[in-house]
Amino acid sequence: MPQQLVPFVLSCVLFFQLEVAQSKLRFTNDKQQAKISFEWRMNQIIIPVMINGVSMNFLVDTGVGHMLIFDSHKAKQLSFSTDHPFMLRGLGSHPALRAYRVKLNSVLLEGIEFTALDALVLPESEFILSRRLGTQIDGILGYDLFADYPVLIDYQRKFVLVNAPRDAKRWKRKKAIHFPLSIYARKPHISLEITTNNQLLQRV
Repeated sequence: MPQQLVPFVLSCVLFFQLEVAQSKLRFTNDKQQAKISFEWRMNQIIIPVMINGVSMNFLVDTGVGHMLIFDSHKAKQLSFSTDHPFMLRGLGSHPALRAYRVKLNSVLLEGIEFTALDALVLPESEFILSRRLGTQIDGILGYDLFADYPVLIDYQRKFVLVNAPRDAKRWKRKKAIHFPLSIYARKPHISLEITTNNQLLQRV
């Protein structure tokens, strides 16, 4: 993400967790596969999303635990309830922000539908995504897209492929580098070793 976006997004990632029921993902075709085309701007993946019948543009970010929706003019069309407000604590000197927890009945992507999906509605004025990327950005989708099925991101051909586990086996191992992955608080983590001059400095 651009540097200006990091503090608040990290505040959501590091300091806030929802007690949520598991959302339901289903394929909307008989292939048990979804191929989602994306736009690539400033090293960001942008995908089309439809929430309760309203078309939106979302960033894809694996570091975001819960779907984030900005209260743009499109979000206002959805008439979200404000019955569940709370404050999100920022990093360092960044002030806390008021947000709202909402339950989404239907979130549609190409070939996929989520039902009963929990999300956070946040003030758009605190973000500069749309201005920096030169296109309207209505939210960020993260963990929910990757939680249940293998996902392949093809940056050259600009699509995200979500497969049933049995079909993902055909992805050839020899064409990929594999890293052990752990999930903590709905976010992926990998272990790294930092070395210099062939000396181990730190494991993270």
